[in-house]
Amino acid sequence: MKPGTYVISRRQIIGAGIAGIGASLLAACESIKAPDGPQLNFNPLVTATVTPPTGTVLTGLTVPLETSQQEAFLYVPSGYQASTPSPLVLMFHGEGQTAYSAVSVFQSRADAAGLVLLAIDSASTTWDIFALGGYGPDVDFMNAALTAVFKVVNVDPARIAVEGFSDGAAYALALGKTNGSFFSRIISFSATIVPGAAASGRPKIFLSHGISDPTFPIAGADLLDANLIADGYNVDYVRFSGVHEIPDSVVQQAIAWLTT
Repeated sequence: MKPGTYVISRRQIIGAGIAGIGASLLAACESIKAPDGPQLNFNPLVTATVTPPTGTVLTGLTVPLETSQQEAFLYVPSGYQASTPSPLVLMFHGEGQTAYSAVSVFQSRADAAGLVLLAIDSASTTWDIFALGGYGPDVDFMNAALTAVFKVVNVDPARIAVEGFSDGAAYALALGKTNGSFFSRIISFSATIVPGAAASGRPKIFLSHGISDPTFPIAGADLLDANLIADGYNVDYVRFSGVHEIPDSVVQQAIAWLTT
C-alpha cells in the first residue's frame, strides 16, 4: 500500500504524531463559476508575497494552516537559522494522496539540503483543475498557506520551487509556468497532461518518468519534454526503469539539481 492514500483520515495521521484542458479553451475566458460552487479561474495565480517574518517557527513537522477539508504540512530543517533566508519547496500530492505523503518525499533529505518544505491537501481527492474544470479552492488554500509560512519563516524569494507527483506534477507545472517570476524551479515527477495556463517567465524544469509507467505512458512525457524545450524552457529530463513512482535515486537527483 502506498503512503498517503485515504486508508485513514488526515486527522488520524496528525493524531499519530506525525492536465487535460487545452490552452485554447483556457484562453477563451478569464473565470467561470461552477453551479452553486466556488469561483473558478483559468490561470492559477500566486498572490502571496514573501515578506520578512514577524513570528517564530519550530523546526520539524508542523501544521501551519488547516480547514475542515484541507491541511498544510510545513517541514523546517534542523539547521534552520531565522537570520538566513532559506529555499522553499511547495509540494503537491498525487490523486487520492495527502499533503503528508507529499512532504514525505523530500523530508528525510531536507535537513542535509537545508530545504523548507510546504505541502498542501487538495479539497477533493485531486486538484481543482481536474475535479472542477478550473482553478479555485486549492489555489486559494495554497496562497493562504504560503502567507502563513512567510509570516514565520525567512524564505529566499529567489529560491522558491514547486514540486508534484502525477496529477500534482501537472499542477506544479501549471503553477510554475504561470508564476515564473515567483518560482525559479519546477520539479515534475510522472506528470499527466498539463492543464493549460498562461506562461510567465522561464523557470528551470526537472522532469522524471518511468519507462514502463502504465498510468501515464512515457510517450506523453517525451512529448512534454520536447514541447517545453521548444517553448524555451531549460529542462533536465530523467527517464528511469520503473512504473508510476518516484524512486529514491530520482529524488536524490532532483534535490541535487535543486540545490545547484
